[in-house]
Amino acid sequence: MAAELRTAALSAGYGRTIAIRNVSLVMASGELTCLLGPNGAGKTTLLRALAGLLRPSAGAVELDGVPLAAMTARVRARRIAYVPQVSPDGLPLTVREMVALGRQPHLVGRFHAAAADRMAVEDALAALGLTALADRPCSALSGGEWRRMLIAQGLAQEPEVLLLDEPTAFLDPPARYQVLAHVRVLAAGRGLIAVAALHDVFLARVHADCAVLLREGCVVAGGPPAAVLDPAHLSELYACPADWLGLEEVHP
Repeated sequence: MAAELRTAALSAGYGRTIAIRNVSLVMASGELTCLLGPNGAGKTTLLRALAGLLRPSAGAVELDGVPLAAMTARVRARRIAYVPQVSPDGLPLTVREMVALGRQPHLVGRFHAAAADRMAVEDALAALGLTALADRPCSALSGGEWRRMLIAQGLAQEPEVLLLDEPTAFLDPPARYQVLAHVRVLAAGRGLIAVAALHDVFLARVHADCAVLLREGCVVAGGPPAAVLDPAHLSELYACPADWLGLEEVHP
């Protein structure tokens, strides 16, 4: 049976500030959902709420019908992997060691990795095309390799849900395309519920199964990218002419 991540009239924020309000979405296994919207639209806040890192002020987030609030932090960490936009970059670790950090939720009462942990790490490295780089220091990676390593770290958790905040930020066009292509393949091939916050409309049109547009914390459109990411919607969303958005590059 396919897994399902659902929000019901979800509102959340920081202190007295409500950053997302009345968000109702359904995200299914095997699919990549892309969240788009201008800065401050609520994309990161929504991802943090989906990860159970931010308590809703109203509504709920449910995974297979179970509210995240009813799960322990360790159970959530085993089922949901969250890859933030900003990550530590000064750790003196190899790529394999960094990816192995994703096994932490499974190391209950153990100080050393078991065979299953090592297999999960090697599988994640292979899935993201990093096996040949596994013994390289993280500091020697390119931007695209670094992003793939962080996704591999999340994949090593063996989650049902993979949440990515700006996974293509600061990358050149080929690396952006390749990173999101990896995510799409992982979602489809492993039955993951994948959700990525993006600014790149072109990538969302090419790779997403579902696109969700956010503005001022509210969902203004959602559905198949070909229908949602049209010039009229996007021009209004970003308050700019449609020809600024590079839509002429897209051939659905």
